[in-house]
Amino acid sequence: RLPDGSGGTPLDLTVYFLGERERVERLSPHVRLVTLRPVLSSAATRSADRAEDVCDLAPYHPRLAALLPRHDVWHLTHGFAFATTAVRLHRHAARRPAPRPRLIGSVHTDVPLLASVYARYLAGRWLPGSHPRMEDLLADRAESALRRRRDRLLEPCERVLVPTPEGRAELARVLGPHRVALLRRGVDHALFRPDPTARDWLVRAYGVPADRPLVLFAGRLDASKGVPLLTESVRLLRARGGTPHLVMAGSGAEEDAVRRALGRDVTLLGPLPQDRL
Repeated sequence: RLPDGSGGTPLDLTVYFLGERERVERLSPHVRLVTLRPVLSSAATRSADRAEDVCDLAPYHPRLAALLPRHDVWHLTHGFAFATTAVRLHRHAARRPAPRPRLIGSVHTDVPLLASVYARYLAGRWLPGSHPRMEDLLADRAESALRRRRDRLLEPCERVLVPTPEGRAELARVLGPHRVALLRRGVDHALFRPDPTARDWLVRAYGVPADRPLVLFAGRLDASKGVPLLTESVRLLRARGGTPHLVMAGSGAEEDAVRRALGRDVTLLGPLPQDRL
C-alpha cells in the first residue's frame, strides 16, 4: 500500500522470490513480485515432511546480480544466494565513485538453530544405526558455521531488524546496539481478529475440546520456533492440574514428538491457508 504517487516522487518496491521459472507479477504500477530460478536448489535434501522452504545454496546468483543495480535500497531477509549476491555487489560498489546502494537486513528465522535441527535429521537419514555423538557434533558445527556466516552477511548493513529482544542482544554484541532494532508487526485485522463463532467451528471441524482453554501455535513445528519448550510447558501445566489443549497449525520435524508427549491434549491441524488460519 505504501508506494504511490502522492506527495512527490513515489517509492518503487520490488520483492524477489525463488520459483520454478522467472516471472513478474505486477501488483500496482510501483509494486511488483519477481520470481527467479535458483542456481543450486536445496529441494533434493528436504526432509520427508517438506516443512522447510527451498533455498538457493549457490554463493552467487548472476540473474539477480544483473537486476539489483536498478534499486537504491537493498533489504536482505536471509543468508542464502540472494543475500550473498547483494553483499558481494555492495562491496564492489564501494570501489567506484558512484553512490552505492543502502543496505539493510532483517532476521525472521533463527537459521543457525534450524541448521542444527536439520543436521540431526540428515545424520539420521544418511548414517546407518544410531550415532548421537556424531549427530551432536554435526549439529553444533552447523549452528556455529551458520552464525558466523549470518554475522558476516549482516556486518555491512546500516540497520538490522530482529523479531525478539534476545535476538537484538545477540546481534548488538556483533554489530553494535545502535544498528539493531526490533521489527514491528503488520497484522491484517480483516483476517486476524476475535471471532465469537470460531470456537464452535473448531469443535465441529477439528474435534477440539469445547470446554478447555486453547493454546494456539501457528508456524513450522521445529526447535527453531520453540516447539519443544511449548510442548513441555503444556505438559507441565497438565501435570499440575491445568486443562490447556494445544492446537497447532503447520508441520515440521517436531510433529511426532509433540504427538507422543501430549497425546489427546494436542490437535495437529497441518498446514492451513491464510483465510482458514
